[in-house]
Amino acid sequence: MLKPLHGVSVENPAYAGFPDVEYIGGLIELKVVDRWPPRNGIIRVEHFTPQQRVFLRTRWRLGGRCAVLLRVKREWLLFDGDTGANMVGRANKYELLYSAAHHWKQKPSSEEFRKCLLQTSPKEKNYLS
Repeated sequence: MLKPLHGVSVENPAYAGFPDVEYIGGLIELKVVDRWPPRNGIIRVEHFTPQQRVFLRTRWRLGGRCAVLLRVKREWLLFDGDTGANMVGRANKYELLYSAAHHWKQKPSSEEFRKCLLQTSPKEKNYLS
């Protein structure tokens, strides 16, 4: 889905918490869960470390574009980095659907995904001046 944005898988053993994918405009943390939990329970996401959450929150709050992409069965949810760090793995289905920047009932087209991803960006900040 990210080929036109030069999406590259990243494995970074030197920096704990670095997201899974880097693309020309930012970073994406990928999470996959087989199914929604029964009885509106909290959806458990394995391997969402405190370091990953801190990285996403910090990058987002400093004005960097980052996101969390969660796939549950056939559904896809896209969160901005801050919301994803705070909600994914800590909320139920309805809270996640409400807080997602975008939700698709099936895999989105590459064009739709890119459009939504590029709309998911923090307020402009300039910490270098």
